[in-house]
Amino acid sequence: MFILNILFFCFIFVDFYDIFIGGVLCPPSWTYFDDNCWFLSLLFSKNSLTYKQAERECKEIFHGSLGKIENYNQENFIHYMIEKNTPNEGDFPKLRDDKDTHFNKGCFKRVTGKNSEIPFSSKPTSIIIYSEISNLKSCLKECENVRENLSFNCLSILWYPETHDCLLNSEKESGSDRSNFSIIGIPNNIYYYEYTCSDGMNFLFFNDGKPSGGGDGQFVGNNFDKSITEISNVRTCFGKHRHSSLKGFADKVISSISERECLSECWRCSDCLTNSSLCKSVTYYKESGECVMTAASIKSNREKFNDVEELSDFFDRKRECNIEDCENKEILISFILDGSESIGVDVFNRSLGVVSEILEQVNEVSIFWNVILFQFGSEHYIEIDSKQFDKLQDFRNLLSQIGWRREQYSSLVKSLESAMTTIGNEISKKQYDEVLTFIVTDGFTNTSTIEEIPRFLLDFPSSHVYSISLTEAFDSNVLSKIVVDDDKLFSQKNYTQLFPTLPEKLCTFKIKDNIELLGEKKQTQFDFNTLSLNTDPESNSINEIWIGLGRNEYGEMKWSDKTTPNSYVKKILHKLEVEGNDGNCVYLQNNQEFMITYDCDINRKYVCSFKPSLTIEEKFKRDYGMKTDFISTTPKSAWSLQSEVVTNGGTNINENINFEDITMGNSIEPIKNPF
Repeated sequence: MFILNILFFCFIFVDFYDIFIGGVLCPPSWTYFDDNCWFLSLLFSKNSLTYKQAERECKEIFHGSLGKIENYNQENFIHYMIEKNTPNEGDFPKLRDDKDTHFNKGCFKRVTGKNSEIPFSSKPTSIIIYSEISNLKSCLKECENVRENLSFNCLSILWYPETHDCLLNSEKESGSDRSNFSIIGIPNNIYYYEYTCSDGMNFLFFNDGKPSGGGDGQFVGNNFDKSITEISNVRTCFGKHRHSSLKGFADKVISSISERECLSECWRCSDCLTNSSLCKSVTYYKESGECVMTAASIKSNREKFNDVEELSDFFDRKRECNIEDCENKEILISFILDGSESIGVDVFNRSLGVVSEILEQVNEVSIFWNVILFQFGSEHYIEIDSKQFDKLQDFRNLLSQIGWRREQYSSLVKSLESAMTTIGNEISKKQYDEVLTFIVTDGFTNTSTIEEIPRFLLDFPSSHVYSISLTEAFDSNVLSKIVVDDDKLFSQKNYTQLFPTLPEKLCTFKIKDNIELLGEKKQTQFDFNTLSLNTDPESNSINEIWIGLGRNEYGEMKWSDKTTPNSYVKKILHKLEVEGNDGNCVYLQNNQEFMITYDCDINRKYVCSFKPSLTIEEKFKRDYGMKTDFISTTPKSAWSLQSEVVTNGGTNINENINFEDITMGNSIEPIKNPF
């Protein structure tokens, strides 16, 4: 039996090149920072506890201790977490799926490849790891959040879709003086993005609740870099008319420019046109990338409006931007339909009905959608190739002409890989706000092993992939392998539950002041000067949290883990004593330093902490194999994927391995989380 286990391990290790690079240093719901794991109860618990109850909760349930804060960086981070995550009363989300995840897409660049290097610093404050982050878009937004509000220089992110971990890294360039180890080779269950913008760039904001550009409702960018021409969310500042133009007007023409860049140029143009005029409208030619800006508006020149111009779209400038406007979203919807013999004609026709119903739901949100429709069996077919329809009925008429191909077998792997390539190419050609993909299949395929089934992943921040089975019999293992999240799996029994959720998914805005939605820094910034501590604040404040500093039976101030406060904390305690403040228990209040009280029986939220068993460097050392040729030439440690280091005949394990035979785009296909 032992020999069989060894042979099985070698088979997996050598032949499949499979490895799971886990993102977990801390348990779910915990956050990693400064070589510690932190749990903030106001995020995930409705209960407020007394000091002793909170101490017991951290120890017995979470296997940590009541929060131990030993330096300014930790204190600053906890205050930031309180400020950032204080929910409305009674609202304690399981996943931090922020609805207002607006960020500047132009500031992030994805890095892939077998030789890609991700540098790290072993300095404790160089990395933040959030858990329970619902999607890539939210992870990218967290990078912008900490840059703006925490002064954390987030330069790159690693997103783990299977574990919902989001690693924010203050390094991105190999060779940096700060980085002292790196990893080489990015497996395909990790997204790696680098932040490319400079500080202070691309934050759109209002001042004092009023537009900063004057009385016409205009907002302006804050120190835009001239090389970055696209304004985030600028599409919401214009009304769109498809296949249209304004005849006889052309004050300024710009060539080889994207649609969003064209709109951004118009929005910034307050006096750049003839007679120092404001840009009021744009005609954009998609194929040629030509932007025609004019000082004329459709309101005053209705008779010049041409709504039968096939090559262009017309945009009229609004007085105010409405970032909550879902009706102007550009959406790409793709359907991958199983046309193999195992499906049957009735189920295939039902799948066409599902396609029609989904498009109707999307059309209720926005009429600006493109659709791609694939059918696969023994071969892969593109039935509809990225087409936009003026009317929903036009699409339905074309859909009714698509028939079941009745292919002998299902080449699912080939089709999924081809579809990912086609959709990826379409995303790179046109600027979309949302990308939806629906895979309708029973999961039965000619593939012999489950490991060959690819995870359907697209290089796009707001991408949602669903798997639907309409047959009584289906392969659940295959279907669950295709999509990342179990809640994206549907069968013939529950697929109708998907339809009403789509509008909410596409229009995920919280009703908030546009100040926040456009990225303004809040009025309440983190001022950590010690304030008066003579009186206890209101005990029902949601911003008050217990930390693990209290007086023991001998009258000594100790941490919950029985350790003695360090010099940083002793100075704070001494300051409290000098100011005449005393008590037995310590808590934090938002925007203030340590507070002390005798009343330890007041119910408050709390923070737990513990030191993980591995450091960041040890964590990646465990997941990656060491390349000793790097060690001999540089003081830095470079780690490569363990699955790349394979003995094959006379090959030395320290030599670079040829990646040519590795599938999935020369990246590493993950297996299940072994932890």
